[in-house]
Formats: sequence, structure tokens, C-alpha cells
Amino acid sequence: MSLDNFSIIESTLREGEQFANAFFTSDQKVEIARLLDAFGVEYLELTSPAASPQSRADCERIASLGLKTKILTHVRCHMDDARLAVDTGVDGIDVVFGTSSFLRQFSHGKDIPYIIESAVEVIEFIKSQGLEVRFSSEDSFRSDLVDLLTIYREVDKIGVNRVGIADTVGVATPIQVYELVKTLRGVVHCDIE
Repeated sequence: MSLDNFSIIESTLREGEQFANAFFTSDQKVEIARLLDAFGVEYLELTSPAASPQSRADCERIASLGLKTKILTHVRCHMDDARLAVDTGVDGIDVVFGTSSFLRQFSHGKDIPYIIESAVEVIEFIKSQGLEVRFSSEDSFRSDLVDLLTIYREVDKIGVNRVGIADTVGVATPIQVYELVKTLRGVVHCDIE
């Protein structure tokens, strides 16, 4: 695999807030966003606007700054979340759905056909609004490979910009990441994150 073309997707303002006792004020978020923009990151990922009224206000504020960096937000694969995210003025939306048997059984209780149907509906809506869209499987490395490839193949067919893989619980080795990306590259034509 060649890395001739890549982009930096910076997630401090999403992942960074998930650590214990981590909290950025709105003004700190704006300062971080401006600094990352000045540094030249292509994409900046923010906390889901569905997480809280403050998260929504922060998405709206940062999206309205006029930065060169494209502003993304991260949402569950649900139309209510997608509509809320679109309304914030972001440039793109990262859609996530738990795909491992553990999450399907103990978290949301949905099967693979339901996940695909929901993903197609949400992705088509986001695309109809003129925004970039990424679809990610939560808990990718504990998901069944056939299930993952089936889902990614379907979202690639409808023109998702990127697909993402997530080592949600930290079980993947570097070789496993390489192998999954290599396998995924053989199935999808979109970018891989």
C-alpha cells in the first residue's frame, strides 16, 4: 500500500474530551481549532452535537469561524443525530455504528441488515445536504470480517467519502491494522481512515 495521498484528521476536540477529567471551555476549543487550522490540518473532528447543548453550541461556533480546516462532527448512525449535525453548519459528518457481536448483542441489539439499512438512509441524507460523510464501524477489530466487508461494500456503493475502522477497546496489533486496511482496500474505492 502506498501513502502518496493522505490527510490529517485531528480529533483532540472529540477524543480529547473522552479522557477522565478532561474539559475544554468553549473559548479553549476555539483557540485549539484556530491553532490546528494555522498548523495546516485538513480536518478537525468535534464532539457530537447530540452529546449536550454545549457540544452543539461549540460545533456551531467553530463551524462559523471561517477556518481553512474542514470541520467534522461525530454522530451515531441515526437520522435525529444526522439532522442535528447538519444544522450546526459543519463541513462533514462522521457516522458510527457498533458492528461487533458484543455491541450488537449488548448495546443496540441490531443485526447487520438493519445496520446497512440505517447507514444507507443516514449517508444518503447527509450527502443530499452537500456534506462529506464517513462511515465507521465501532469495535471493528472484534467484528466479524465478513460482516465488516459487507457493510463497507454497501456504503461504498452509495458514495461515502471515507470509511473508518476503530480499535475501540485497544485489541489490535499494528499487523492486524495493516491487514484489515489492506483487505478493506480490496473492497472499497473510497478513502480509508
